[in-house]
Amino acid sequence: MERDKERTRKKIIEAAGRLLAQKGFRQLGINSVAREAKVSKVLIYRYFGGLPELLQAIAEDGNYWPTATDLVGAEINLRRVPNPEQISITILLNYLKEMRRRKLTQEIVRWELIHNNELTDRLSRIREKQRTEMLGALPIEQGKYHELDLGAAAALLHAGITFLVLHSKTAEEYLGIDLHSNFGWKRLERALESLINGYFEQHRVEKG
Repeated sequence: MERDKERTRKKIIEAAGRLLAQKGFRQLGINSVAREAKVSKVLIYRYFGGLPELLQAIAEDGNYWPTATDLVGAEINLRRVPNPEQISITILLNYLKEMRRRKLTQEIVRWELIHNNELTDRLSRIREKQRTEMLGALPIEQGKYHELDLGAAAALLHAGITFLVLHSKTAEEYLGIDLHSNFGWKRLERALESLINGYFEQHRVEKG
């Protein structure tokens, strides 16, 4: 019985996630979720209480946001990376790719930009904790760089990636960059790599 309940609960969460990814929050309701999941509305209210609780279950499901393994790779130990420039590039490039493919994640981030409530605040804090922990784990060698503010640089690039991915839903291009072609995104990836390399180089302490 408990196993059946968990299967049904998961089925409802997955159905709601599909609807969110396809149509966004404005089109999401108990009736549409019930139709998508092929269950009665009564079950949704019984298992979740209502739409806000269902949204919280979706957001806390654990699959909507890229993990550290998604961004860095399973085989990489951040504290033993010899080249902080390259791992910084890897993290940002993987973030871009993960955001582009995760339609549900895009809709949750859009929702957070529009609504400010306990759930959106909680989700934001969870992601901020992940980002700061990853940034703090990068082995920046003391004395090799002067006044390197990697947090500020990463914030600008991270925010730029997020905006462009979200913007691509309603816009064909941005400053001449085709947001609906792989070529356009490759241009952005190459620019991102150059910006990171240039930033580290600018703050590198010259020997001698």
